[in-house]
Amino acid sequence: MSQRPQPRTTIIGIGELLWDIFSDQRRPGGAPANVAYHAAQLGAEAYVVSRIGADDLGDKLAEHLSQHGLTIDLLQRDLNHPTGTVTVETNDAGQPNYTIHERVAWDHLEFTAELSEVVTRATAVCFGTLAQRSPATKSTIRKTIEQSINAQIVYDVNLRPPFYDEETIRESLSLCNVVKLNDEEMPIVAELVGLSEQTIESAGIALRNAYELDMVCITRGANGCLILSE
Repeated sequence: MSQRPQPRTTIIGIGELLWDIFSDQRRPGGAPANVAYHAAQLGAEAYVVSRIGADDLGDKLAEHLSQHGLTIDLLQRDLNHPTGTVTVETNDAGQPNYTIHERVAWDHLEFTAELSEVVTRATAVCFGTLAQRSPATKSTIRKTIEQSINAQIVYDVNLRPPFYDEETIRESLSLCNVVKLNDEEMPIVAELVGLSEQTIESAGIALRNAYELDMVCITRGANGCLILSE
């Protein structure tokens, strides 16, 4: 017997899209875009929802995404602001320092009719903290989540000082079903939201219970990852 073809999983990564600029090269970046990129490699219909400048850096980002199987229909162009960049410098200990430049295109993401149509059929929407630094993009992210009625909502915390605050983190946790963060971010988030647990695992469990989350995912570098669910 032949089986009906299953509908493709539709994944949306919404937020920052940028170039990481190193001393000798540049690489495409942005946490939500990375999620969409890997989803596309696994066969999903994956959208990057962001905004780039009407410039050469924007052209090359769009080209890169398209070449790697991502749908760029929801990639907006901005005539007044440049494509986002991050300057990456490495200190003597080999640790990277990031300068995330402001007043760039992804700070001005708009909620459009095209975005509204796609989000109603999304399987999952992934968003983070950084892109909520601007009122315009924060509003668009919230509207997208509101209309994603059938989607799993994934909050990839991804703290980038100084672009986060307690209110944004609390609100984002209340909007998601799944939260992902690393073992350095877990103590920061726990303190901001008033959790006093002493270990990474107990803090993750307390966070899941406090916000009634389906899952808390904590990456731990060389020690692998920890997934906490019911």
